[in-house]
Amino acid sequence: MKKHVVTISIANLVCAFLTRQIIAAGLPPPPSQETLDRLREMGRQNELKYGAGPVSNFATVTPRILPTATPTPSPLPTITPSPKPTLTPSPKPLPVQAVHKVQNTFSSIWRFIMGIFSTRK
Repeated sequence: MKKHVVTISIANLVCAFLTRQIIAAGLPPPPSQETLDRLREMGRQNELKYGAGPVSNFATVTPRILPTATPTPSPLPTITPSPKPTLTPSPKPLPVQAVHKVQNTFSSIWRFIMGIFSTRK
């Protein structure tokens, strides 16, 4: 029972360490302006070729009105466009040496954990 508690504690430490390393590595760099322009153009071509997309028939559904009621027009809600998110530059990716260091550290810890499981009394 004690061996499992120690192993679980070590596994939690490994997970915390790896999480910190992944956060420190940052996200991959954002796509270039050329890539974004190419994707926009592909979207325009698809719209021209296939149409603007599926049209919802939600707006054409009319509510049931009782015969005694007189319909009163209701004002349509105004739709305001949402602001476009601004792209923030991500931190530089880790150099290859740092990635290898993380991989070596992880493999050392993993061998240690597996060594605990493989010991027999």
